[in-house]
Amino acid sequence: MKDELRAFCESFIRNRDIIKSTFKMENATVATVCANRFAKLGIDADAEKLKECRRILREKTGVFSNFRGTLELPITTMMASKTSSEAFLERTIEIYNELKAAFHSSTHLIMAAAAMAEMVPSGDVSDRIARGKEIYNRMKKEHSFLTNYEDTIFAMLLAFSEKDIDTLINEQEVAFKTLKESIKPDLNSLQSATHILSITNGEIEDKCMKINEIFTNLKNNGRKYSKYYEFPVLAVLADSDMSAYDVVMDMLDADAFLATQKGYGFFGVTKDVRLMHAALLVSDMISGNEISDNGIADITTLAETLAMVAAEQATTAAILVSITASTSVTH
Repeated sequence: MKDELRAFCESFIRNRDIIKSTFKMENATVATVCANRFAKLGIDADAEKLKECRRILREKTGVFSNFRGTLELPITTMMASKTSSEAFLERTIEIYNELKAAFHSSTHLIMAAAAMAEMVPSGDVSDRIARGKEIYNRMKKEHSFLTNYEDTIFAMLLAFSEKDIDTLINEQEVAFKTLKESIKPDLNSLQSATHILSITNGEIEDKCMKINEIFTNLKNNGRKYSKYYEFPVLAVLADSDMSAYDVVMDMLDADAFLATQKGYGFFGVTKDVRLMHAALLVSDMISGNEISDNGIADITTLAETLAMVAAEQATTAAILVSITASTSVTH
């Protein structure tokens, strides 16, 4: 295992444990997803700052606010990575209120607002929302049954691309048809992957081929990558300069490391989710970008933001399955 990858994985686990020990009642899977942000920044989470950020969040939002519940920890984590935590939250709330005027209110708009608070310069919010709305309508036109308000955040983040809307949509359609035929993933997860593929640079056909190669190499090494919520994360790796073989070797090394850690063993997350986390870690190690108070550095990091959204959707799905199962046992 590469020293750089091992160090990154160790940082990830260290931050996960800090978050879990700080918020003992928080869902462990959500804490795991949030730990990635601090690992990417190359810092250790500050427990006291996390607590202070949660206090501010609860002070600024109501008990029944969409900012509470499953999204409370992700927003708290984003706040804690900022030098001006309260200002970041206030701007997120302000953007969220603008988004609600363009779209129906939903928890997905919270993450869109938070991402925009990181990336959108002052004065550009309205234009970005208008462009995002147009992209969403085009997505809805192409895939009316697949596109719903889960895709709102993808539409808003796609609005940051310098590509014209026709190009974005056309590339998504090429990727959709290509990967649907070759890998046959879950269609909703496939659509999320095409959003990521369209926003990154490079030829869309080459990126689809890279995903196929990663998928095949994993299979040849005895691992089947999930075709469901975890699938979109592969779209970020498709834009890397590393060969599909090298990407897979790093993924397997990261996966083997995670398998030795608490929460990833027999009684931990599924092997599919663990391999997705490994893919995210490799992606962040490859890019080496920073998330700053001035915005997200470049298109690769923006794509990773989309991938993290997909990961959080997978987390939400896992939580819902868990709740449904426990309810069924109770009743």
